[in-house]
Parts: sequence; C-alpha cells; structure tokens
Amino acid sequence: DFHEIESELGKLKIRAAHHDFQCLIVESSSLGRQMVVNALAGVNVETITESDGMAALERLLREKFDLIITTYEVGKLNGLALIGATKLARGINRDIKSILLTSRKEVDTTSPLKPDSVIIKDVNWPTAVAETVEKALKSKTQ
Repeated sequence: DFHEIESELGKLKIRAAHHDFQCLIVESSSLGRQMVVNALAGVNVETITESDGMAALERLLREKFDLIITTYEVGKLNGLALIGATKLARGINRDIKSILLTSRKEVDTTSPLKPDSVIIKDVNWPTAVAETVEKALKSKTQ
C-alpha cells in the first residue's frame, strides 16, 4: 500500500515549493497554459502544467493535487472525461476541486462527475480563474 508514502511525498513537495497548494493545469496550447499560470500569479498555489489529457490523468493517479484546471479539448482525453475519470478512479485525487475552461456556451453539468466550476472563455476569464481558484482553495482550508 503506497497511499501513505504518496501522501508524505505530496506534503514534502508542497513544503519544498513554498506553496500551500498544488494546481494541475491541463491545456494543449502553450499560450493557453501560460495565460492560466499568469492569472494565478498572485495566488498561493504552485502550478504544474500538462498539454495532454491522458498524461494529466496518469499524473492524477499517482501525484496529489489540490485543484485541476482543464480546458475542454486537451488531446486524447477531453477535460470532462479527465475530471470524471479522476473521480471514478477513487485514488488520491478523487475529491479534487476541478475547473473546466471552455468556449462552449453549453456544457452538460448534470452528471455527478461534473466539474466544480465551469468558466466560459471570454474577455474576463483570467480574472474569473483567479477568483474561482482562491474561493476553491479557501473552502479547502475550512
């Protein structure tokens, strides 16, 4: 059983980075990834990026994160499927807070595997990301 070891490694990684939280950003475009990282510059969170949904899922199955921000289309596994698979896996990130970024006006959010927040990519989305992350992390500490 590696659960205890993985948990301790996650704690050490956070302490070493001088951040209280870790956020996995999944976005296929390097510009998009950088925009999310920049939006979170003032938030006490370490950002780790992936460009592919399958690679992100592999990390989510073995590394502890506090939050995932993913766009809808991210390579081999779309954002909704990534969030759902993470919750269904019942692993170390089964209760992870999730944010879906999309330009789609309608996203099915009726499933129990839905993201915690959906942010439409408009002119204000970077601000909305920072505010949503701060709110999600604040609720995690309470």
